[in-house]
Amino acid sequence: MAFSLHKALDTNGSDHLALSYLIPKGWKATDSITWNLQQRNTPLTISTVSTSPDGRFIVRWLNTVGFGFTHLGNQGLKGKEPPEHPTDLLIDVFKKGHPGVEVEVADRQEVAVPSIFKVTEATKSFAFTCSVKMRYVIDGVPMLTKSGCHLDGYENGRDPRFSLGNWTISNIISITGPEAEFPKAMKLAAVVLSSRQWDPQFYQQYQEICIMILKEIQREGQARLDAQFAALRQHYRDLSISNREAFNAQMAARDKSTRNVCDYVLDRDRYTDGHTEFILPSGYSRAITNGSDYVLTNDVRVGAGGDWHELKKVN
Repeated sequence: MAFSLHKALDTNGSDHLALSYLIPKGWKATDSITWNLQQRNTPLTISTVSTSPDGRFIVRWLNTVGFGFTHLGNQGLKGKEPPEHPTDLLIDVFKKGHPGVEVEVADRQEVAVPSIFKVTEATKSFAFTCSVKMRYVIDGVPMLTKSGCHLDGYENGRDPRFSLGNWTISNIISITGPEAEFPKAMKLAAVVLSSRQWDPQFYQQYQEICIMILKEIQREGQARLDAQFAALRQHYRDLSISNREAFNAQMAARDKSTRNVCDYVLDRDRYTDGHTEFILPSGYSRAITNGSDYVLTNDVRVGAGGDWHELKKVN
């Protein structure tokens, strides 16, 4: 299938290029770019939706959404706490977008991963990479939607009755297609999701706004934001707006995060021979190749002699 380059513009008063990505030829792409400086930990929200002409295949991506909460003793909870099961968020969002549709949760996965927030005596952090597969019927056609995201957050306070926290869900992706053709939907989604490129000028503007927000937090001296500020300061500590190398480093970090979520949702692992990276189905502990063919196995007894050699899994 042929692909074309789609350019997403920042229509919030500038019409400058924000990012670009590939979509299959003939597909429709819809973008939404929103700035909200009051939402300090997520001032920029970008969503993209790529849809096939017949509407059967859909690939969605949302960069990040942030939430805050506080426990105020007898006054109770203010804000929104993170869910016990992060996949519940993905299921609830899908059901709200498909009222009246009976949904079967075919599979859900939640894997604890390291958080960007540091654990202290008074702070606990939590992070998960999640995916969920849902089965349903539209106009008599069995359909599947597979969604995934990364959740990261913290709660600060020695007494749980008086505490505050923040959490975000990021790299939220959703892949939809007829059940009978879902492997095709996954392959198309892999191209669309992996091809996204930020415009350097747009990303520079985004970083400048993040730095401005950090300075505002510093000036206000809000002790309750210490944990959030520390994490953001560490995230941007090497930032130099005029430094192309710093831009590339930031892009590499964000691309790796997006790549990890995409690989998790698309059920794939990455291997390397030291020179080339190979993307192969997940669920195996070993991959062996002779340069043209591959063997995936969990059996330690399978040898790698002769022309065959072991590939190393990429973290």
